[in-house]
Parts: sequence; C-alpha cells; structure tokens
Amino acid sequence: MVPNSREVMTSISLTRFPPRFQSEFGWPILEVQGTRNVDIDLRNCASSRRFNLIQNRKTSRNCKPVAARCRDEAYVEIKI
Repeated sequence: MVPNSREVMTSISLTRFPPRFQSEFGWPILEVQGTRNVDIDLRNCASSRRFNLIQNRKTSRNCKPVAARCRDEAYVEIKI
C-alpha cells in the first residue's frame, strides 16, 4: 500500500465520505467500513498454507487407491 494512503486510512474514523487526498497514483477513493484488532502474523499464514498443502497431499495419496479400485470394479456394458 502507498504510504500516504496508509496514513490517511489509519487516521480517519468510520465516515461515509472521508477527506480527499492525493497519492503518487492520483486521487484515490477511500472508505473505511470497519476496523478490527487482529494481529495477522505472516508466520501463521505460512504455517497454515503448509498445513493445507500437507493435508491435500495426504488426501490425494489416500484417494488414489480408492479411485483405482472403483475403476477396476466398474462394469460398463456397450451394446451396438
């Protein structure tokens, strides 16, 4: 985020029409609809992604034999 935009965003309150300001990219339109007090730690995001990646690999590994068995047991009759 552009530093000027960050400063304005953190300084304004919850308003319908915040003051206009100029950034290096022009005149952005900014509306703060709400705030939250949650510390988003990048390490937690990375560990969550790693967990999901490992979980997906395990699921894929466990599903392959089941899918192969289903294909082997499938009965298809073709009538011409």
